[in-house]
Amino acid sequence: MKVYSFNKEKYNNGLLIEAGKIEELPFFDFSDNLHCSDFFVVLIFSKIKGNIILDTQKIDIQNEQLLFISPYQKRQWTLKSSDVFGYYLVFEKEFLNTFFADKFFVYRLQYFFNPNIKCTLKYKSGEFSSNENFFQEIMKEIIRPKKDSEHLLRSILYYILTKLNRDFCQFHNIDLDAQFNQTLIEFKKKLEENYNKYHKVKDYAEMLNITGVTLNKLTKKYYNISARDIIKEKIVNEIKSKLLYTNKTVSEIAYDLNFNELHHLTRLFKKHTGITPKNFRENH
Repeated sequence: MKVYSFNKEKYNNGLLIEAGKIEELPFFDFSDNLHCSDFFVVLIFSKIKGNIILDTQKIDIQNEQLLFISPYQKRQWTLKSSDVFGYYLVFEKEFLNTFFADKFFVYRLQYFFNPNIKCTLKYKSGEFSSNENFFQEIMKEIIRPKKDSEHLLRSILYYILTKLNRDFCQFHNIDLDAQFNQTLIEFKKKLEENYNKYHKVKDYAEMLNITGVTLNKLTKKYYNISARDIIKEKIVNEIKSKLLYTNKTVSEIAYDLNFNELHHLTRLFKKHTGITPKNFRENH
């Protein structure tokens, strides 16, 4: 699998942000070859026709739509036309963390760390162009940098990511207050870091110094889903990914994800998908 890494040597000032026109700067592979990147990606399409498989989720892509991709999400494109127009914006988390005190900022962004919702944003007619203007401003600042460009770029990026998060929450009917609940933000971070080791609500509750009951109440209030179901869905999605994109046996996958017994993995997977891991791999 091809992995795109951020080119930290491209700019003498060490900028960890890049932006450009998709049609002019073929930075991304829009083929059906499996690939991923080690940085955050925001794609804003003025013209496109096709779909993408992001991890295990198939997403239709339309004109005047945004797509958000987190580091190491596996992707494959199926485009019905070679004509793709729009802008890309990529950045590393450290670009924000070295300036802003909020180390959990990216985890507050629902389009990067909410696996239960498609990471797309579709605007109504006439509301799309304002976002293009911000992408263009970032491009100009990168191409003709000044001594204070790094500070200005961080500010613009912080602004547009926050604005898009508002729009995303409104579009998907998500409670915007969820991003300000520190416990939920830390839960998402802990889950990303530990899903291959810990599978129980009580494990994450202990990491957060709260009870399992409290954690469940928070996830149900803001996400309308239990903490247990969030954890299980994360694990099932990872099983799907390994079944689709690796040659590992089901036993090896169970070992990687810290299942004590193979039948525990099989039972969980079948409960969530309706079929066994073996049948899932054969069908796909």
